[in-house]
Amino acid sequence: MAALKEPVKMFIVQSLACFDTPQQVADAVMQRYGIEIDRRQCENYDPTKFAGRNTFVRKARSNFMQESMGKAYKVNMPRRPFLGLTESDELEVMDLIVEHLTNDG
Repeated sequence: MAALKEPVKMFIVQSLACFDTPQQVADAVMQRYGIEIDRRQCENYDPTKFAGRNTFVRKARSNFMQESMGKAYKVNMPRRPFLGLTESDELEVMDLIVEHLTNDG
């Protein structure tokens, strides 16, 4: 098995995330990058397979915040001002409503 560069690894992970089969991903890598890999090598990057179980960091060891202990506070956002319609806009809207209501379709 050849060592793969980061762009190829990312392509494999993205393809597997889009529910492509490992064989489809291997064929796509051949077409896109000109690298011939085995479907089993693609399975190493699939966390749902046994071979890819240690590829990604466990949830407990990741650096994502699991819960927040911060105090809740209220944000006060001013409303957007309504600019209104001009007289010509109002007539156009009324014409559209009348046309819609009188239309049989």
